[in-house]
Amino acid sequence: MEDMKTITLNLQLLKKEQLINIAKAHQINISNKHAKKEIAETLTEILFANFMIDTHFFLLTDLFFYASVIVNYFKDWYNKEKIDLLQDLLQNGKYTIDHEDGQMLFDKGYLVLLTDKNKEERIMMHSPLTEYFLNNIFEIVEHCLIKDKTNDYLIALANIYGCFSIEQFLKIWGLYGKEDDWMKFQWTDEKIAEFCTRMQEREPHYWYNGQYIIHPMIKEEELDELLEQTGNKPYYMPTHSEIQVYTDNLIDKSTKAYQKMASYFKKHKGGLKPQAIRDLTSTIAQALKFNSKPDDIMKILNSMDYKFKNEKDREAFNEMIDYCSNNTRKWVHRGATTKELLA
Repeated sequence: MEDMKTITLNLQLLKKEQLINIAKAHQINISNKHAKKEIAETLTEILFANFMIDTHFFLLTDLFFYASVIVNYFKDWYNKEKIDLLQDLLQNGKYTIDHEDGQMLFDKGYLVLLTDKNKEERIMMHSPLTEYFLNNIFEIVEHCLIKDKTNDYLIALANIYGCFSIEQFLKIWGLYGKEDDWMKFQWTDEKIAEFCTRMQEREPHYWYNGQYIIHPMIKEEELDELLEQTGNKPYYMPTHSEIQVYTDNLIDKSTKAYQKMASYFKKHKGGLKPQAIRDLTSTIAQALKFNSKPDDIMKILNSMDYKFKNEKDREAFNEMIDYCSNNTRKWVHRGATTKELLA
C-alpha cells in the first residue's frame, strides 16, 4: 500500500498531458475528459506490474540506462553493495549514458523528467520500481542478455532476408545457440511472436504481421509482391560471422561484390568527390540487393550526375554490375545470391 502511495504522489507531480501520454504507452484508453487524479490512480494500479513484465523484455540499452540513472543520481539512497554491482555492470559494458537509450522508460513513465520553475530538468524514479530492479538484478540481466541477442538475430535476419518466418529464426537460433551456453534458451513460436510484437512498440527494426517477420523498408502493400518473387526458394543459411555483420548493416561491405564495385568507382570517379563516390557505391549496392534492373541503376548514376569518360569505361561498368548483381545477397532469393541459386 505504501508503495502505491509513493507512485501516486510521483505521478501527481506530472502534467495531465504527460499522464495521458504514459497511459497511451500502456495501451490504456484515457482522454482529456478524465480528471488528472483519476489518470494518476489508474496508472498507479498498473505501473509496478507492467514494470515487472517489461524488465523481462529489457534490451541492454534499457538495462544500462536505468542502472546509470541509479548510479549517477540516486546512489546514496541504496545499499552500497548493490550500487557497486551496477557500477561493475556499466564498466564491463563500457556504457556511456545516452538519453535516447531511456526513451521506452520515459514513454512508459518508469522514469519521469520533471521541469522546475527555473526550467531546470531532473529525473525522478519511483522507488518501488527501483527496489524491485535492484532486488532482482541477476534475473533481469539474464533475461536482458537473451533478449538483446535475440533482437540482434532478428535485425540481422531482416537485413539478410527482407522477410522470414519464425520457423527460420528458430532454426538459426538453435544452430548457433550451441556455440553459447547462455543462448540455449528455448524460444517457441508463441514467445518469439510476443517478443516481436513488444519490440514493435519501440522504433522498429522489423515488424511482424502474424506470419512473417519483415524489414521496415518493406511496406505492407509490397509484401505480397516479395513473397511471390521468393516463391518456394530455400532460405540461405548465413554463417555466424555474417549474422554479426548484418546486425549492424544492411549491406556487407566485406564481400567480393562490394569490394569490386568500390574498386571500380575508386578508379572511375565520374567527376564525383570522395563522399559522393561512397554514397553512390552504397546506393547501388543496396539497389542490387533489392534486385533493381539496369535501367534503375542508370537512373541512380544520372541522379548523381555521374559521367563515363568513354565507352570503354561504360563497358567495364556493365561488366562490374553484372558480376555484382550475380554475387549480391538478395531479398527475392531469400538471402542467396543468383550465382548460388544457379549452382
